[in-house]
Amino acid sequence: MPVLVILDDSIYGMIRVFIAPKVLNKDNENELRIGINELNKTYKSFKYYFDNEDNLILDCCILLNEIEKEGNLIYTMFDVIIKHLNNEYKNLMQLIWK
Repeated sequence: MPVLVILDDSIYGMIRVFIAPKVLNKDNENELRIGINELNKTYKSFKYYFDNEDNLILDCCILLNEIEKEGNLIYTMFDVIIKHLNNEYKNLMQLIWK
């Protein structure tokens, strides 16, 4: 999956994971939005959303100081995201391709 790590001179960093391209359609929209909303209520460290092209995105916002920009927190959050996707990706794909 494509991943971006977005850092600037603020205290905020973003890990953005492109989960699936152009997945929202008339057949799956209701169930998929309900499923995504449940995930967003369950997991505090990141959120799912659909961009303007109906791509499914996962964003993880992290607070970073100068030392953390070296990567420790970023790598830790990668581990958290990978564990999460190992648990939830199959369920997401089932919702998408019903």
